[in-house]
Order: sequence, then structure tokens, then C-alpha cells
Amino acid sequence: MKKKLALLLSAIMLLAIVVIPAQAADTVYNLIDESGATWADTPANENTTTHSFTDGKLIVTAPGSWPYVVATLDEPLAFAESDNAKLNLKFTVEDAAAASSIRLMSGAEYIWVHQFITDAPILATSGDIEAGTFELSIDLFDLKMVEGVASTKDLVLVDGKLPIDGLQVWCAGDSTDIKVTVEKFEIVVPGGSTGEESKPATETKIVNLAKDKSYTKFGYYSDAEGNFPWPDVDDKELTNGAFATFADSSTYQDAAFVGFNIGAADMVAADNSRVSEIVVDLGKVEKLTKFRVETLSNGGVGIQAPLSITVSVSDDKTTWTEVGALAYGDVDVTTDVLFFASLEKAAQGRYVKFASDHDTNWVFISEVEVYGETTSTVTPPVTGEYGLVGFALVAAISLAGVVVISRKRA
Repeated sequence: MKKKLALLLSAIMLLAIVVIPAQAADTVYNLIDESGATWADTPANENTTTHSFTDGKLIVTAPGSWPYVVATLDEPLAFAESDNAKLNLKFTVEDAAAASSIRLMSGAEYIWVHQFITDAPILATSGDIEAGTFELSIDLFDLKMVEGVASTKDLVLVDGKLPIDGLQVWCAGDSTDIKVTVEKFEIVVPGGSTGEESKPATETKIVNLAKDKSYTKFGYYSDAEGNFPWPDVDDKELTNGAFATFADSSTYQDAAFVGFNIGAADMVAADNSRVSEIVVDLGKVEKLTKFRVETLSNGGVGIQAPLSITVSVSDDKTTWTEVGALAYGDVDVTTDVLFFASLEKAAQGRYVKFASDHDTNWVFISEVEVYGETTSTVTPPVTGEYGLVGFALVAAISLAGVVVISRKRA
């Protein structure tokens, strides 16, 4: 009788385990994992960051403002809204005169996540967060694309998913001793959220194809002694990802700028004497979607926004097709302002030409960007599994154990 009762109870247990699905553990993506990304220190204003990892924390230091650390994920992530993913962030900005900007990289866009901290002390001039210790826990799809102080728009999805390609930690403020410690920067997908997103897939993403690419230029100004007052160090500064930053009317002194002037020896012929050019070589013919230039208007020192910045593409650097002119958006370029001029339009080519029509002598440019399609293997979040086989095996072992015990007691 006891044996039959034990067998019956074990059978009921096995049935319950098989029928009732098990909840999988949460999947945690640690964005500050040193081994999970390619890390780079990007200089600005003759300052550069130094980063290190201690006890799982990312520590970023700088002797002055605006350099930043960029981490490009070795395996980009993509999240569907149904994943119910949550972003968790904890960081500390030291020194009362320091500030920081913590950003997610998402395709051609940025998410300034520190601006979503409730009651955060955000600087009105730059959009950065002041010194202090801060925490944020927010649903990933409650974020917005933020770039700057007040420019926001809805998340830009690729095939219905939000791509996450990396992060940036900026050192800012007036301090000469900036330290930003990021204790937690993770995306968590709760176990069992979906059952559809766990297989690796090939996905097309939009990235800045011009990053670190070579280029040629003319209109690059040197003085009578052959010195370049706003130099292009090693002919890399226009595509190295280092942007100028707006502090005050002296912004034109930012080392990220390259100066173009109608008095340069290599300006084009007389009928186009006010046009300077930058031609980026992408290395091969690419499908392109967006073009962007960071430039400056500062009338007090004779630097004006270009009358226009025209984009053209070519497969061979000989025959060119005009794509269109970059727009300044809502920016008032008659004031002293640092701004992005951009154009979103589909095109194709290996070479991209940015032609600036000067309104006055100077055009100052810190960076040119060309966004386009790239294909990579993306591993979407691992989601809930029922685990029937494993639990059935455990139940079977349990059942066998009860049978053995019953036999010994019979």
C-alpha cells in the first residue's frame, strides 16, 4: 500500500513539474565589462581621459573638460519592446566643479541617459550632470533619443528592435581633477519575458561609416610662415569622433576644430573661390542614409555658418552625384552657436564630398559623419525557457528515489 501511495505521489509531482513551466533566470548585460567591448580614450581641449577597471567598476579620470571614454560592444545588442528590458545605472561624479555625460550609443543616435534621473542637477548650458552620486532604474523603452540640452525624439528602431552598440562616459565641467566612477551600467531582461528572441540573427544596423576613415581636403588654412593655427593633426581630426563643445564665446579655440579659409592657397578656381571641401574615402561602395557635420558660427571673430554645405557621392572620385544640402534644423546660425548640420537621404558611393560655401572668410569644422548600413550578427536577449526536459529528468530521478526507498521499507 505504501509503495502504491509513493508511486502515486511521485507521478503527481512529475506531472506538476512538466505542466507548470519554470521561470528562467534574468539575463543581465553588463555594459562596463572590460572584456565585452573595445575601449578608447578620446581627447578634447588638449585633455584626454584615463580609464581603468576596479572591482567591476569603470573609473574614468581627466585633467580637464570634454574628453571621453567610448566603449564599442564586441557583440551589439538588440531589444524588442516585448523583452521588458530595464536599464540600471549607478555612478559618481567627484569634485564640485566637475560634470559628466553618460550616453548609450544606438546606431546613428545617442541616448543621454543621465538626463532621465529624477531631479538630476543638469547644467542648462551643456546638458551634463553635476557632481554627486546618482542611480537610475528605468524601462529601456521609456527612454528617448537625447542629444544636447533639449533635443529629444522617439527611439529609432531597426527591424522593430532598439540597437545598443556601446556607451560613452564624458568628463566635463571646470574641474582640473575630474573623476567619474560607474559602479553599475546594465540592461536586464527578466526571465520568461518572451520565447521568440533567443536565436542569433544577422541584422543590418546604421553606423557612422566615416569613423577613422581617411580623407582629403582643400581650403585648409596656414599662415605666411606655413603654420596651421587650427591644425588637422595627422590628418585624422575630422573623422576621429572627437567633437567640439560649446562653453562660451571662446569656443572657436577648441582643439577639435579644423580651420578653413578663403585665403588658403589651395582653394578652388575663381568661379568657386568661396568653397572649401572635405572628401572622405569609405574604402568601398556603401549604402548611405545620413550625413552630418559639426560646425560653428561666431560672428565676433569672423566665423560664420556656411551659406550651404553640399553633399555629393562618387564611386571613383571622378564622377560625382549631388545628394543635397545639409540643413541646420531649428538652430539660429546668426548667433554664436555650435551646431550640427545634417541631411537624411539614401545614397550610394565610396567617396563622400562635403563642400562648404563660405559666408565669410572662415568655416570651422570639428567632425564629418557619414551613416550607412552595415551587417553584423546580433545575439538578441536570451528569454524565458520552460525547461521541460531538465525538470522531467529531475522528476524522474526523484521518482526513482522514492521507488527505491519504498522497496527498502516494504
